[in-house]
Amino acid sequence: TDDEQQYFEMIGKYILQFGFGWRDTYNNGDGWSDGLSRTAWESPADGLSPDNPNNREFDGESLLFYVYRDMRAEANDLLDNANVAMEVVLVNHVLSALHAAFLVRGYNRHLAQESNPLGDLKFHYDAKSLDGSMTRCLTLSYPIR
Repeated sequence: TDDEQQYFEMIGKYILQFGFGWRDTYNNGDGWSDGLSRTAWESPADGLSPDNPNNREFDGESLLFYVYRDMRAEANDLLDNANVAMEVVLVNHVLSALHAAFLVRGYNRHLAQESNPLGDLKFHYDAKSLDGSMTRCLTLSYPIR
């Protein structure tokens, strides 16, 4: 759904707002033996910079965020490639249809010329009124140039 897509888009773009939610940004309070009262974000996972609790934005680090951000970028690149491929396929289909139409038209013209061995000589059959009655007529015509 759009809400899910928006959620995953935002957590992969805005670490200042959503950095608190990444699992590796804090250590869940494990290892605090000095008895001081601290929030979980004051003690990040091993090797990461902590968040400064004096501001409202997250300014710590999350390796999972960076891994996810890279995965999203790769997914977006693949989506762009797929869109370009679909556009190329669509253009190819349109060009193929036009090409086929022109080939068939040319082939039909060629057949029409070959099927008349008399050249411009044409036969026409119809019924005409002659002396008050309908009479069948066969007309042979040849254009004069």
